Amino acid sequence: MAEKYEIGYHHDPAYKQDPELMAMLDFINKAKGKTHTISVTLTQAKQLAKEKALKDGKAQRYIQSFDNVVSKFLGFLNAQDIELKRVDTLTVDNYVDYRIDQGVTPKTAKNDVTTLSTIFKTAHRKQLVKGNNPFREPNLTAKPTKRRSAYDVSEVKQVLNALPERFRLFWKVGYYAGMRRSELISLNSGSIVELESKHGTVKCFSIAPDGDGKTENATRYIPIHPDLEADLAGFEGFDFAANTFGNHRLKVTRELFGDEYAKTHDLHSLRHTFSTTLHNHLTEQPNMVDWLTGHSRTNYSESYRTYFHGYGLDKLYEAVKAIPKL
Repeated sequence: MAEKYEIGYHHDPAYKQDPELMAMLDFINKAKGKTHTISVTLTQAKQLAKEKALKDGKAQRYIQSFDNVVSKFLGFLNAQDIELKRVDTLTVDNYVDYRIDQGVTPKTAKNDVTTLSTIFKTAHRKQLVKGNNPFREPNLTAKPTKRRSAYDVSEVKQVLNALPERFRLFWKVGYYAGMRRSELISLNSGSIVELESKHGTVKCFSIAPDGDGKTENATRYIPIHPDLEADLAGFEGFDFAANTFGNHRLKVTRELFGDEYAKTHDLHSLRHTFSTTLHNHLTEQPNMVDWLTGHSRTNYSESYRTYFHGYGLDKLYEAVKAIPKL
């Protein structure tokens, strides 16, 4: 089993990420008389950290963030759980690279690692794990910020018409709803909900309802533009990977507008188009744009009551309908 990790006379440190292999090594060591007490796992330490945060009076959203971050880290390891002592700095650096390659900002990756560090420190204070904290100083070199420009409506139409049929709805939802790529690819039949407003029922996209979005502000509702309603009849989700769409979109964009244009216009540029259009229509209510795009906002409870009940939802719907039809 260990041979797949051999490099010359050494082992690739990636073997430590294979829980099946580590369990086998523990079994062999035990058979040889090298017994040791199983140390605390990441999931166990997470629970301790949550209990401490609750005792300290931390906000519920902060406490729930532990579940989200640990789930992503274990997903990266492809493991249900892992002993904390098995995690080393190389693993953490690889995780940071993985998160940034997924499209998150260095700041978001750093926040993830900071949360994991808090979990480790909680276990360390209780003497459940020894050694240095591998999450304390990740190798987090900020990548250059990619400059993106908004599309104009005619450009969005040209890309839409040039895309293969199976990818067009993905592009249209990105344009009319201003979602992040990860939010788009996560949509399914349960993502379409109906909310009551002062003037009737409004169909909305429900984004990151379990608080598992890129930021705590990602959880939100986006009223569905009328031009999308027919396309979403019977919608079950997208049957392709985000990268598959990205490859086709890049090819189409290059063919239509050239390489230089393609460098500054991607799927995320649709968020800029969405945001810019709404800001032009909502000059006195920029916080509405923050709601719809999932950006930072203050006074969460008050904003929720204001914008997702009664006239507030109607206003959000009117704002979305201001997006020009394709």
